[in-house]
Amino acid sequence: MTSLPRFFAAATAAGVCIMACPAAQAAPPAGYTLSWSDEFHQDPGARADDSSWNFETGPNHANGESEIYVNDQAHGHVAADPRATDGRAFQILSTNTNGFESVRMSTAHKKPFQYGFVEARIQLPYGQGIWPAFWMLGENIGQVGWPACGEIDIMENIGLKSWEDRNLSSLHSAGAAPPHGDLTKNAPYVLPKGQRFTDSYHLFQMQWVKDSISFYVDGHLYETRTAAEYGDNPYPFNAPFFFLINTAVGGEWPGYPDKTTIFPQKMLVDYVRVYKGAPAAPPAPKGPSAAPGDSRQIALTWTSDINATSYNIYRNEKRGEPLGKPIATGIAAETFMDTDLTPRAKYYYRIAAVNGAGVSKPSEEIAMTAPPVVEAPYHDAPAPIPGVVQLEDYDKGGEGVAYHDTDAVNHDALYRPFQGVDLEACSDTGGGYCIAWTADGEWLKYTVHIASAGKYAIAIRAAAAGKGGVFHLEDAAGNDLTGPITVGDTGGWEKWVSVTAQATLPAGTQTLKLVEDQAGYNLNSMTFTRL
Repeated sequence: MTSLPRFFAAATAAGVCIMACPAAQAAPPAGYTLSWSDEFHQDPGARADDSSWNFETGPNHANGESEIYVNDQAHGHVAADPRATDGRAFQILSTNTNGFESVRMSTAHKKPFQYGFVEARIQLPYGQGIWPAFWMLGENIGQVGWPACGEIDIMENIGLKSWEDRNLSSLHSAGAAPPHGDLTKNAPYVLPKGQRFTDSYHLFQMQWVKDSISFYVDGHLYETRTAAEYGDNPYPFNAPFFFLINTAVGGEWPGYPDKTTIFPQKMLVDYVRVYKGAPAAPPAPKGPSAAPGDSRQIALTWTSDINATSYNIYRNEKRGEPLGKPIATGIAAETFMDTDLTPRAKYYYRIAAVNGAGVSKPSEEIAMTAPPVVEAPYHDAPAPIPGVVQLEDYDKGGEGVAYHDTDAVNHDALYRPFQGVDLEACSDTGGGYCIAWTADGEWLKYTVHIASAGKYAIAIRAAAAGKGGVFHLEDAAGNDLTGPITVGDTGGWEKWVSVTAQATLPAGTQTLKLVEDQAGYNLNSMTFTRL
């Protein structure tokens, strides 16, 4: 249920900022100098420099895409743009005049790179079924194939409403055991509320050193991966890679264009730059702050620095105590949620930045009191019945109070990232998010207000690939309200159908508990209709 591999045969021949963030940083980390760049500063109408770029042609059947990649001036050329750094940007047009046509360009066999700081300034297209990417493949793909060559996705976006403000960075490689399938590690970045990647240029950045890769958007760190995470699996990222830039149209992951998709679609690439060097030790994090989270939680935020590849979090119970051992290390973000705290106890925090050159001095100390244990509706008011209950909007209260999840990680972290319930972007009618990566015994609670007592029909939007599974609804006392509700194979994790049940419900404000008896499905919403 993550991004699909983006390779195809032609390549063998020729990846979370939730609060307001400062402006993009254009400077590389300390210790790096410019090694290579393409500024696309030719006259408007010119093609890309063919000493650096190949233009691949033909269809890409590997991802179920609909476009034909073409090599012509109409679809790929330098364009005048006063917002670009030098008034010029490379423009990729995706059209629907003679069927879907678009551009896929690469530096394969011309400009391979290994290690350094990579930065591209890009304005993305947007529309249902539109799939832009800035990425890399191992230069040895012709010898070992994909995914053994490795794939680095620096920028990847799909044209769903819920992805207007999201970028996904990913590493793809081969697993150790047969059949050596795609091993994917990824993380999303979310723009500040109200911003979209299609409205302006953004910096998509990567710091790449031996055994470690870190991803940034506009200077904000959101993912670091190291060779140590791979265990017995191959780590192919200590080798030369080449760049690819393309806009795909359609595919199994983004879906296909519909009547809302406007053509032509346009992606603008201001520049691509590669810096070489070695990172300098990072400075202390600036602007740390703390705020109460859900029950027994404190949320920390700070301003990240382009030199950092992770952060350490220190917590004390008295002001001014020595740092001691960090409570968390390897935090590749500028936010952290401290959990399972003593209600109404006061805690003191400091944060340090980390990279290959060392650990910074700690930030200034900040303090916050942990909130008490309280279960409450997510939007502070019960969901009305009759009506629709969005399943991603389970109650506030945290693990063991409002939900139970088998691990503490929200795998996609696109929505409610500090909670353990696994949510992902949803292509079902109305978009939004769905419950995903379900597991036997997990549960979620929903505070609802039932207008009148009686029998209700319930339609649950579900999707599954494989055998599916079973769940049921309970009341606050643990009484089974629906009996087993079965989800069969719907044909895919984003192939949505309605499964139905009935329940007799009392009037007034109540708590409904959704219990995952046998996992194997995604769940989006429940619609209650009075019978």
